[in-house]
Order: sequence, then C-alpha cells, then structure tokens
Amino acid sequence: MKEKIIKILTKVLKAVLWLVIIAILLAPLYFIMRISDQEASRFTVQEIPTLQETSYGPPLATYRTTIAESVALSGEFVSETYAEMPLSYDKPNLIHWYVSNNAEIHEGDVLGTYQGEEIVSTLDGVIVSISASAKDNSYIRVRLPEPLLFKTNCTTTALDSLNLAVKLTVSNEDVEIVRTSFQRNADGTITTLLRVPTAKRRLGEKANITVYTGLSLKNVLVINKDCVYKKNNGKYYMREVTKDGYYLREVEVQIGREGYNNAICVSGVEEGSYFDSGYGFVIGGNLE
Repeated sequence: MKEKIIKILTKVLKAVLWLVIIAILLAPLYFIMRISDQEASRFTVQEIPTLQETSYGPPLATYRTTIAESVALSGEFVSETYAEMPLSYDKPNLIHWYVSNNAEIHEGDVLGTYQGEEIVSTLDGVIVSISASAKDNSYIRVRLPEPLLFKTNCTTTALDSLNLAVKLTVSNEDVEIVRTSFQRNADGTITTLLRVPTAKRRLGEKANITVYTGLSLKNVLVINKDCVYKKNNGKYYMREVTKDGYYLREVEVQIGREGYNNAICVSGVEEGSYFDSGYGFVIGGNLE
C-alpha cells in the first residue's frame, strides 16, 4: 500500500515538474508577445483629421431690397478753360525764362526777364505752352484752375445709366454731363466730362465719386460688393460658404447696378446664401 502511494506521488511530482518546466519555457514567449502588442499599439495608424477651408472675411448673405440706382466712377478733376497772356516784345526770342511748360504760376510771379525787364504773370494757372518766336504772335497759354470738371472713363453700362437718369446728383447736388468723347478707348471705355460739386477739390486731384440717377430698383437681389471678385478671364465670381464660414464652392455670377451701403445687384445665386467677403481682397480681384 505504501509503495503504491509513493508511486502515485512520484507521478504527480513528475507531472508538476514538467508543468513547471513548460511554464518556464513559455514565459519568455508570453512576455515577448505582450511587449510586441504594446509596441504595435504605438504604431497604430491614427485617423487623419479632415482640413476644411474657411472664409477669409465675415460671411455675408444675399438679400432682396429696393436700392437707389447709382454709378461709381473713378477719375480726375481737370480744367478745360484756357487763357493767353500776350508777350509784347520786339525780340521775344531773347526772353530768359524762369518757367517752362506744366509749371504752376500765380498772378504777380516773375516768369522771366527781357533785356533786364521782369516779365510778371497776370494769370493764375498751369502753363500749357509758350510761344515766343514772332513779335506779333507771342504769348503764354495757361490752363486756368477753375471751373473744374470731373474727367472719367465710363463703361458702356455706366454711360447708359447716366444718359437714362431722371436726375443726376452727388451728395444731393446736381450733376451735369458736359461732354462725351465720340471715340472709344482701347479698353472699351468712353471718356466723359461731368460738372459735379467741386468744393475743396483741386486741379489734378484724383477721386472716386458715386453719382445717383434718381431711379430705384425694387426687390432686387443684392450682396455686399466685397463678396464679388473679378478673375483674369474677365468674369465675376463669389465664394460660397456656410453661415459659419466653411467653404462650399466658387460660383460665377453676373453683376448689375450698385446702391447704398456698398450693395451690388447679382444673379446666379440664391437669396439667403452666404459668401466670403475677404477672398477678393486676398487675390487682388475686388471691384473698384
């Protein structure tokens, strides 16, 4: 009986011993697999976040309104009035001049000398030309500083609006078309002279003015002018975005008349849609 128990215990001990040996042999493999899983987790490919373009300026919506028709013009204040100062000298070619063409002169200025005698200006203005070669036909031609006119190059659309106006005004003061050129400029515009309010304006001063036509456009779709930009192909576009400013698409549009508060009529988009008001500035394509 005792021998049987010893045999059983021996077998059990052997089995336990083998289990221990197997465990010892498998332990490194277990730890290697554990470490490999941990290392692999460090190199798991993370999901790349989606980048979405946003608006460069505040998103602005299209809306319908009634606007006073106006025409935005860029140009320069000029004078079309001239006067001549005669030069009554026997040999005007001997005059020693202190001035030349395009010089600004004032009444009382010394313009030159003739045989020791000062030649004094009797006019205010800008010298256009000096003719001093013949005794009986010598003079200084001067562009007078007033009255001033506004010289601008109008597109056909702008000129049509001016010609069809009920009453042209700038700052509630009357405007008059003085003359339009019978020639068209290389860029398709037509040079036009307007008589506009000239308080505090000076000869040669460049300016942007808005002329109102006296007409109203009702229930038109408009957008802030900053949302519209022009590309090199000559077409007009707007950059549609969500209300929160996320980019959706670029839309080609047609533009029309301008009104108060920098509003401009547009077609090709839906009422209430939002558009980027800063992209045109970024690419240098803003409307003037």
